[in-house]
Amino acid sequence: MPVDLITPFIQNLESLATSFQFDFRIAGHAGDGNLHLRILPGTVPIEEWENKLKEFREVLYAVTYSLGGRLSGEHGIGFKRKYFLRSVIQPEELELMKNLKKAFDPNFILNSGKIFDIDAS
Repeated sequence: MPVDLITPFIQNLESLATSFQFDFRIAGHAGDGNLHLRILPGTVPIEEWENKLKEFREVLYAVTYSLGGRLSGEHGIGFKRKYFLRSVIQPEELELMKNLKKAFDPNFILNSGKIFDIDAS
């Protein structure tokens, strides 16, 4: 997150968490904009948690990108955020990522499938 937009981001996060009846914790490195969120069920029944969390992430990640932030700054996208990546980045950015992956890992053996799937043909 751009450092000067951390406060508006947290305000959006608080509002969103309240509307979903979630709790959250933040840790990170505010000086460089890296925030680590822990989203907690709050008062949401456990049988509704996974579905509501998916919906929450969709909205939260859209807010994050609208403020100039990214899904991951230091830990990578991974399987957890892979689903959301296409919905928040420009197709050109995704294509650039895929081309870099192909250039540095032509055999597709490093962290295979962690960020996106690549057609080996």
